[in-house]
Amino acid sequence: MRVRIQYKSHSHVLSQVESTKNGHIERQFDKYIQSIEIMRARDTGCVVCDITFTDVTYLGAFWRDYSNGALQEALKSVFLTG
Repeated sequence: MRVRIQYKSHSHVLSQVESTKNGHIERQFDKYIQSIEIMRARDTGCVVCDITFTDVTYLGAFWRDYSNGALQEALKSVFLTG
């Protein structure tokens, strides 16, 4: 199994935020609010994995673990800290 993790780049989207407000402080505040809304709309807390199986039996095992919840529990123990 190979896992490829992609992280979203937000700089391009955030660099396009503009404001039509007149005052300097009003413009900055408007841009700040827009940027917050953009970041909330994007899934920044997700890890996207692109998984390739070299054997159909590995795919079957993965699907069984996914279906019965074992995969979810295993991932919780890796990604969630307490």
